[in-house]
Amino acid sequence: MRGQDLIVDPPPHEATLGPLRAFDEFLTRTPQRAIVAGALVLIVAIGVIDYLAGPEFVSIHPLYFAPIAITAWYIGVRAAIALSLAAAGVWLLADSMSNSGVSHEVIPFLNTIVSLGAFILIGALLAMIRRHLAREEQLAATDPLTGLANSRAFYEEVDRELQRAGRYQHPFSVCAVDLDNFKAINDTHGHLVGDQVLTHVAQTLRTHTRSTDTVARLGGDEFVILFPETDAASAREVLETVRRRLVEAMSQHGWQVTFSIGGVTFDTPAPSVQSVIKAADDLMYEVKRAEKDAWMHEVYPGAARSAAVLH
Repeated sequence: MRGQDLIVDPPPHEATLGPLRAFDEFLTRTPQRAIVAGALVLIVAIGVIDYLAGPEFVSIHPLYFAPIAITAWYIGVRAAIALSLAAAGVWLLADSMSNSGVSHEVIPFLNTIVSLGAFILIGALLAMIRRHLAREEQLAATDPLTGLANSRAFYEEVDRELQRAGRYQHPFSVCAVDLDNFKAINDTHGHLVGDQVLTHVAQTLRTHTRSTDTVARLGGDEFVILFPETDAASAREVLETVRRRLVEAMSQHGWQVTFSIGGVTFDTPAPSVQSVIKAADDLMYEVKRAEKDAWMHEVYPGAARSAAVLH
């Protein structure tokens, strides 16, 4: 956290993944009803092409899997089953109207049943894989003790906020929170009580921040909060509120714990995520060296240090 900023070259395959990532982000933001409607339109379009192409043309039946797969991945298995029924019905209608010259009239119905089973199977498998990946992603981004975001997730969110701030010229604030005398709690009451303290700190921070704020535990007894769309005046108010609520929560349990908090408002974006974290971290450590049980705020860059407030 106190090291120099790192400049990492993008991996060589980044340009290739760019369009796919953009497509994924587009569908992720698209309302589910719009995805279903688009998938239905695509199924009908495939059926029309299937009918016009006729039995002597190259089979386009595998294309029916595309809208089902998209629906399964971005919505879930129930929507995929509904789209599978629609695809099977369109397939049967296209085959029946094209007069494919089958030896028995029951064969198109048997083909449709087999196709329906394949559609549902593929859709269910994709939906299950998607759920598993989402669960793994959530676990990889979550602190196991407190349920807050972990350092990896927090850095990614700060990176996104830096991009938004640079694009729209909106301020944001970040604060670092460190527990004073936490080691004494572990030494006196044991690590089980220490874990309870950290859990209550996490709950208090979540309760007294907005849903749009990102609260994370970086490790040990250090927490950080990202406040999007938050200027200096608002940041100072929330720093005092957070410190007061935390102290009240500790007092209710008789825990002799106070908090050192450093908050930084970025009216202009910092050059990197590491710069953002380091600015708040340095200010927090300055509070700890001074008197603890306090908060300090400044506006980035350090030239605006005269705006710092110590309570």
